[in-house]
Amino acid sequence: MLQLSVIVPVYNTEKYLGRCIDSILVQTYKDYEIILVNDGSIDGSGKLCDEYASKNKRIKVIHKNNGGSSSARNAGLRYAEGKYITFVDSDDWIEQDMYQKLMGCIQQKTDIDICIGSYVLDKNDKVEAVFAQHNEERSFLSKSALLAMFEQTLFNWTLWDKIYRRDLFYDDKICDDSIEYGDDTVANWILFKRAEKIYYKPVYGYHYCMRDDSLMQQKFNVKKLVYLDILKKIYNETIDDLSSLRKHIANIAFSYTCLYIYQMLQEQTNYEENVKDYQKDLEIYKKNMDRSLSASEERKYVVAILPYKKATTYVMQKNNELKENIKLFCEKYEKIYIYGAGIIAGQIADVLEQENIRYEGFVISDTRGNQKSYHNKKVMVLADLKRLNKWNNIGILFAINEKNFMHVIEEVKDEFCCFNAGKFTINY
Repeated sequence: MLQLSVIVPVYNTEKYLGRCIDSILVQTYKDYEIILVNDGSIDGSGKLCDEYASKNKRIKVIHKNNGGSSSARNAGLRYAEGKYITFVDSDDWIEQDMYQKLMGCIQQKTDIDICIGSYVLDKNDKVEAVFAQHNEERSFLSKSALLAMFEQTLFNWTLWDKIYRRDLFYDDKICDDSIEYGDDTVANWILFKRAEKIYYKPVYGYHYCMRDDSLMQQKFNVKKLVYLDILKKIYNETIDDLSSLRKHIANIAFSYTCLYIYQMLQEQTNYEENVKDYQKDLEIYKKNMDRSLSASEERKYVVAILPYKKATTYVMQKNNELKENIKLFCEKYEKIYIYGAGIIAGQIADVLEQENIRYEGFVISDTRGNQKSYHNKKVMVLADLKRLNKWNNIGILFAINEKNFMHVIEEVKDEFCCFNAGKFTINY
């Protein structure tokens, strides 16, 4: 029997698809098939799938109407012949020994239902971060694995860094076809409950590649609210003998619910009914959490539970106040830089661009991400900025959270002293 089926949902990723398929084809482990599911792509992805299949017998191609990643994975499952199943997103790639290590573990242990590796985060083709780095292998039963998954200190609910026994998909579905966001969490909630033995092996072979145009990286989108409903459903399914798990799910659900309420309050669109519904859930989660709130969470929570009109008025006033403070700050300096090049930095860049305030670019701590541009502006490291010492009137907008600010300001205070630089901190 064929051992491993690799299912790759494909939608408009022509630019990255070849890299993804090539990384699977060079695996040192050889007993596998690749199922490419073209989910109604309108670029050249479907044609590229067919070209690869014509050259390699390992590859099957399924063409279907667009239905989302869950729909594509479900379609792949129906055609999978392997004893084990794994998934790869078509804009990601894997190290050539990933399946050798994970399948080797499965074959050695024989009774493993799910084997978990781990992943690294890539940004601009360079490793940005390694998820929850650990060196020890661990074995779990179903309940303890669910607890570890929602703790997120060892592994989390991503689908693509795991290998599953095919028998766990006895209904040939990973989750509802209609789920567009949060399908990984739903699927692993179901599969981990069905599994008996789960094994973690620290194999950091999967490269998750961040893209600015992915749903995860976009600004607030109402489609994301389905994830709050998913977390609520999972929370309500926990029972008394999983009380620790219930608390960990409450932690996660609180964080996402508070964040999304806060984001809805900042939108021009009226989300009053949504906010009212999720405010009730937020209070329930807070009562059942097993940790205290961070300073940032506390600030968001205080606003999130306010009556809708009062909350939106407050957020609008704070945003206007932020804009005015930024404008006043920027007027004092010849050159303006934003410290950071992430989501918060993007929000601050939006403010500057809306107010027609010129800024030179972004500064980051180091070059691990090898990032060259952001918002069509140059990204530099501190060493680059230091070489431009002919400028002695530089203003720095710190677009980072409070915790990181305390670390960075200690790290770079000497450099800022060299420039007589102004410092403006944005707290989120």
